[in-house]
Amino acid sequence: MESASSPNHLDGDLILGLDPERIVDTISKLERRIGERFPGASLSKVCGRLAGITEQTVSRLDQVAKPILWLRAGSWMMAGLVVVGTELAAANFGVVEPEVTGLLPLHDFVHIRAHLGYRIVYGVEDLPQVEPEHLRGATLTLSLSLGPF
Repeated sequence: MESASSPNHLDGDLILGLDPERIVDTISKLERRIGERFPGASLSKVCGRLAGITEQTVSRLDQVAKPILWLRAGSWMMAGLVVVGTELAAANFGVVEPEVTGLLPLHDFVHIRAHLGYRIVYGVEDLPQVEPEHLRGATLTLSLSLGPF
């Protein structure tokens, strides 16, 4: 078990991942030490390039970690439209779709989700050219989630 002072331990909770800022600091120290001990060596230039790439990656991670507010708002609006219901030919009908969802995390920001459900409809008997069998049945949805939500 890791001690409380270990780099992967914070406030009693185990952190699964690496601290990007510590990686940047470590690479910068390595570059400085190699430059001091072996002035003009190509290895210090390699460390310098690696430090630059690491800093760019950290800034990209900061951008990726931010929530996409317009996407979240749009999702809530679409869900609201579904909940409000639909009026067609002056007859209201309803749809209920209970689901079971499974989640497979592939990476910190990438998840695959599978939704298995059954669509139940009511109130469609009075609609012209619509039979309940046309709308009800089993459903399967696969989705790919990108981001920290």
